[in-house]
Amino acid sequence: LKANESKQKSYSNDQTTDENNDDIQNQLDGITDEDELIRLFISNILKRDIANPLFENLQSGVLLCEMVNAVVSKNDPNSIIDFTDSRSPFIQRENIEKFIRYASKYLKPFELFETEDLFSLKNLFQVRITIYALSREWKYQKLTNFSIGPEKKKHISKNTKNKKVDNRPVLTFYESQRKTEVAYPGRRQITVDMLAKNHESVNQ
Repeated sequence: LKANESKQKSYSNDQTTDENNDDIQNQLDGITDEDELIRLFISNILKRDIANPLFENLQSGVLLCEMVNAVVSKNDPNSIIDFTDSRSPFIQRENIEKFIRYASKYLKPFELFETEDLFSLKNLFQVRITIYALSREWKYQKLTNFSIGPEKKKHISKNTKNKKVDNRPVLTFYESQRKTEVAYPGRRQITVDMLAKNHESVNQ
């Protein structure tokens, strides 16, 4: 009898968790401001409210490292980031570099921002791309149950008959508005079409 009660309680908890995750995803899907979407995503991962201004609060790298640790703590403890909460610019850059090093295990080079992009607040568009892409990858890897940005398509065999499959990622509101080329002096040049083509080639 106790075993049955335990199973019922576990099922009830799982059902509640699924419902909560659905509520979070529905909330995220209803946001039209890209920075607010990122803020709410991180807040839900950390289970505490992240204040604005968003990128100034991410600038030390601490919140990004905390976000990674919250996601990997149960499923991939070897990926936990050892970071330091400090006002030292050197330490803050080091925190950001550790986050980028973790993200590089999942993301393509063109999806990653560079340390100064965030620390100097000079290329926040690329920072957004990284957070969106990482959230998508986490959900695809079943490390989280909600995400922001385009969903990653599951691989479908080329031998699938009589089916034409569009493997391009679904563009979010902010990516669909950026179909023109985004260029930064002396930096890589990125277009949303390039993002879609890359994901299409990876999934083939």
